[in-house]
Amino acid sequence: MAIVEDCAYHAAFWIEDGTGSALVDVHDAKLLLTRDRQYETGMFNATTSRLERFLREYGETSEGRFFSRRLSYYEGVLEQGERVAVFGLCRWEPDPDPRSDGRTYRGTPLRLRITSPRGAS
Repeated sequence: MAIVEDCAYHAAFWIEDGTGSALVDVHDAKLLLTRDRQYETGMFNATTSRLERFLREYGETSEGRFFSRRLSYYEGVLEQGERVAVFGLCRWEPDPDPRSDGRTYRGTPLRLRITSPRGAS
């Protein structure tokens, strides 16, 4: 059995607690997600067109010599309201949102951004 690709499609997201909120930039992050779904394909389970396109991107196919190859694949999704733990480099930066209420005593709106430390990936 070979792993074709261990990949993630992700975007920055906001976290909130009783003290405020922070923007989490997941570029170059190490993510550990709970597997929400498991799929299997094979002789009696057809492969979806989405999985076929994904496999083709990596030079693979679900087709075997006589039958479809047996494949297992997993999906983990971080959804709104789920509890997360974040570790990273935190810094304050100007908030481009004009509606922001994160003003300091000098009047510039700021937001907290959490990123991966350099060389951490």
